[in-house]
Order: sequence, then C-alpha cells, then structure tokens
Amino acid sequence: MVTAASTTATTTAEHPLVEAEISVELPALRFPPESPLTDELLAQLSSLNSPWHFERTPEGALQIMAPAAPDADHFGYEVMWLVGQWAHTLAGGRTHGSSPGFTMPDGAVLSPDGAWISDARLASLPPLGRSRGFPSVVPDLIVEVRSPSDELPKQQEKMERWIGYGARLGWLFDPSEDRLYVYRPNSAPEVLERPDRISGEPEFPGLEIDLSEIWW
Repeated sequence: MVTAASTTATTTAEHPLVEAEISVELPALRFPPESPLTDELLAQLSSLNSPWHFERTPEGALQIMAPAAPDADHFGYEVMWLVGQWAHTLAGGRTHGSSPGFTMPDGAVLSPDGAWISDARLASLPPLGRSRGFPSVVPDLIVEVRSPSDELPKQQEKMERWIGYGARLGWLFDPSEDRLYVYRPNSAPEVLERPDRISGEPEFPGLEIDLSEIWW
C-alpha cells in the first residue's frame, strides 16, 4: 500500500511515444477540532472511494493511499495465504489482508498489506461480527509489499512505526528489487536478497514461508 500516486505521462510531438511513471506525493488532509476525522467518517470515506485506501495520522489528518499495483497485491496475497495456513494448522489467531485498519495507541489508524494477530491480542477485542470501527490492536506480524511506484523510504518509515507501536515482526517485500527487509524490535532491519524461504522464528515457531514461487 502506498502514499504516492502513480501517473503516466505521454509525449508525442516530434518524438517517439514516451511513457514515464511519475510519483506524486498525496497530501494529508487536516480536519478542524470541532469536526474531527472519526472512525465512522473514515469508514465512510473508505467505502465510497474504493479502490483508494485511507489512514488517519496521529494528528487526526486523513492520509490518502493510492491503490496497490496488481502484481504487488498478488504477491501480498500469496504470502498471507501461506501465513494463514500456518495459523490454521499451528498457531491459531487471525490473518488479514489489505482491507482492515487498526487503531494505534496514539489514535492513528494504519492499514497493512497483510497482518496476523495472535489469540492473546485478540482476547481484548469483541467477538467476530460484533466489532465496530477500527479495532484497537497492533498485529503481531506485519506484511508490507512495495509497488514499483512506491517510495522505499516511506515504506521503511511506516514499518518502523509498526514496530514502534508493538508489532513483533515485520516483513517489507520489495519484489522489483528482489529484496526483503526484516524488522524486529530493538534491532536494525535485516536485508535479504531474494530469499527462497523466510522464517518467522523465534517469534512465531513453525512459521516457514516458501518464497521461491512467489518472487516475480
């Protein structure tokens, strides 16, 4: 998921057809104190403006998120499907794709490309089907996938925020560059070059993801 929109510029006058991908920074829209960006309003904006995604900053501003590239979205789906198999057979908990938003301790609402939440953290939430708004929980595992037009520093900054909020493990995939950045609390990110497999241990025993058929 990204915070920059990608547009295509085409030039034809006296030159061959030229196409260039341009990243444009999308602003965070502020709201007045008397009319804040509530969970209800954020949910309505998200529902009415699909496939765009929206997040809420700690200051209460609306951050517009451009849709993920189809290839990046599929990459994230494949990874989370395998995480889901692990959760179903060994770990329990709940897996999520890119649709949900989660409320952070400072009031921000963030939406990952994929997440897994342990039973221990789910215990503080209402039962399935009864939750309203964006649940106040930090997922244990965060998965983010960089689209070709995404700015890597912004993706890395967001992953650092996830870890700072309390995520136990973060995987930032950069398929275009064949890299995986692994984030853990109190340590520098680990950079792996197109690994065939990735382990979630020691945080998540038994979590082994075969990436050999997922990389582009």
